Amino acid sequence: MLQRLLASLLLVTLLTACVDEDIDVSVGFTPTASQTPSPTLTATPTPIPATITPVIAYLRELPPTATATSAPVDTPTPYSIQLQPGGLGLHGSLIFTDYDLGLARLDLAKDTITPIFQPLPNGLVSAAALSPDGKTLLLAYSPPPSPDSAQFGFTQIYTMPADDSSDPALLVHEEGDIQLYFSPAWTPDGKSVYYERYLSQQDPSSGQPEYAVERVDYPPSGAGKTILHNVFNVAVSPDGKRLVYVVLDQADFSNDLFVSNSDGTEPQPILPKHAFLAIDISIFTPDGHSIIFAAAGDGPHAQGAWNDEFVGYRLSPSLHSIPEDLWRVSLVDHRLQRLTQLGTFGYNPSFSPDGRYIAFSSVNGIFVMRPDGSDLTQIYSQSGNGTLQWVP
Repeated sequence: MLQRLLASLLLVTLLTACVDEDIDVSVGFTPTASQTPSPTLTATPTPIPATITPVIAYLRELPPTATATSAPVDTPTPYSIQLQPGGLGLHGSLIFTDYDLGLARLDLAKDTITPIFQPLPNGLVSAAALSPDGKTLLLAYSPPPSPDSAQFGFTQIYTMPADDSSDPALLVHEEGDIQLYFSPAWTPDGKSVYYERYLSQQDPSSGQPEYAVERVDYPPSGAGKTILHNVFNVAVSPDGKRLVYVVLDQADFSNDLFVSNSDGTEPQPILPKHAFLAIDISIFTPDGHSIIFAAAGDGPHAQGAWNDEFVGYRLSPSLHSIPEDLWRVSLVDHRLQRLTQLGTFGYNPSFSPDGRYIAFSSVNGIFVMRPDGSDLTQIYSQSGNGTLQWVP
């Protein structure tokens, strides 16, 4: 994913200090009159052992999908799994992307994993989002290139029926020198789609390639409308009225967390500038009053001489990852809370439909935890390569 490529320009030393208390990070954000403060979370996340035993085990081997030569699966075969320990009270399914399985569904009640869409060899699915009515999937998908070409991961946005009854179809086709489309997201009413794109031409103001967020009606009646520039990882609020995203500073490759109206107007920072060494993915909580996000560093009260480290290491070409953790920040009182102490990367969080849990994927596998960071449990040991969504 593009945000992982951007993040690879930054290096931080592995930070082991833990911020257990809430932190007031009040900046310029002013809550609206309709927003009411939510209770302050006081629970401290349970420390994570150095080694965590995976709690999902295959009962039989998966097929060698990496060498498959058939078309996308017409009749997906579920593969039995076993939750250990049981009794977590989890319901629904996790839709996630995986290098071998493509797009798959982990049924938390039936203990099965079912491939939803498996690209032909050398095809790539990096992200997926199921529509609110459960009928349509958005895919960031790159079909297999010609036999004499390499797969560079230049995905575009496709749609396909959730039952895989037809092949993926291109959502929009826009003219111009655009190389990459990614991170599709539905509006809560299912009538619009947000996605991000990378333009190979340079931004005249910075001389750097440009990143943009577009919105298009669904079904599409024309080209998408650009609403934000040089931002990525956009998520839509549960009421559809706001966006949260990461702003990229083209001058020093730093990034910061912002919230705006759904049309990109009235952008406001959520955290002090450069509060973290790097910020990655972010989502709204179900009540829309807080943001869950992944970040590298220990927050605004533990920076020390971070700027010297940042300048000295951010352009190292050998970097491929940044250790991060999940955090929660209130949009009402700006309280900041650390949720995990994993020091991993590749986070993609999603709330359960009832709001009782957060599931997230990472390079270490798939985990679930309470919204305050407690009861962290690994439920799938294989890492994915993209998004995760908890659906009923």
